[in-house]
Formats: sequence, structure tokens, C-alpha cells
Amino acid sequence: MAKHTTLAGMLEHFRNDEENKPYEDGRRRFDRNLEWLEETVKRYAEKIGVTPDECAALLDAGRNCWWPNYYNESNFPPLDSKNFLGYFESPDAAGAYAREHWCGFRCPKCGNVGKSPTECDHRIKGDGVCDWCAFGLFQSPFVVLVRNDDRIVVGHIFEPVLKGE
Repeated sequence: MAKHTTLAGMLEHFRNDEENKPYEDGRRRFDRNLEWLEETVKRYAEKIGVTPDECAALLDAGRNCWWPNYYNESNFPPLDSKNFLGYFESPDAAGAYAREHWCGFRCPKCGNVGKSPTECDHRIKGDGVCDWCAFGLFQSPFVVLVRNDDRIVVGHIFEPVLKGE
């Protein structure tokens, strides 16, 4: 699977995907996906303070499946809502911020406040009370972006509980 280092190279490669078949009106199967992808990469780049080319390379470094299955709003949600919690330069920076500002994470199913940002304490314990997680089919709407070496990880986490709440 080819990884891309520029936005233009990424878009061109995906435009030429053999599955991007033309319709009778001249449009192609993935035209809307490519428009969405271009805008999303530019918005993410602006939000994290890098060029669109650098952002494309960082996002594509984490891709492990066919591009239309990877690049979609479920995996790359809009960052302009109250549910975007921040961008962190490293996993350590994300952890330090969480320890300083948050006392835990609220499970959306059972309401338990636990220490894991992605799994209910009951799931971790395996006690049968709750098995909820922030990822998978029913993802949490709360998102953080974390740079991990040469890639950006989009993390869905439970709602953070501010210290003092």
C-alpha cells in the first residue's frame, strides 16, 4: 500500500484508483470523497499548524486499509465542534494534559467515571456491569488528535471530567 507525502500526490493516486469508475454524466464514483478528503486535510492542517502536504503525509501514515474505507467522517470527524478536545504533539503530552486537567472519563452508557479514556472500568474489570468502549461501531463523539512519531492518531475518548467538577 503506497503512502503519500503530498496532498496533490495523494489525491492524484486516489483519483486513478481502478475502482473510481466514471458515470455517464462524466463524474466519477469517488469525486465527492476526494473533495471531502481535500477539504478535511486542509482543515486538519490548519488546526494543527502544519502544511496540507505534511498533514496528508501524517494522516496517510496511519492508513492500513483501502482509502475510501479509511478516509471518511467516522474516522476523521470535523474539528470545529465542542467535541474536539485538542491536538497534542505526542502521547506523553496528551497524558500530561489529561492528568493536569481531567480527573477521569465518563462512560456514556453507565455513567461511571473511570481512569481509562477509551474503556469503561467495568469493561476492564470484566465484571459484567458495562462493556462500553469509545471506539468501534458506537464511537464516542469526543476527539483528540495525537501526533505519534510520523503519523496523526485520531482518538475517540469518553467525555473528560474536569478536575473540581
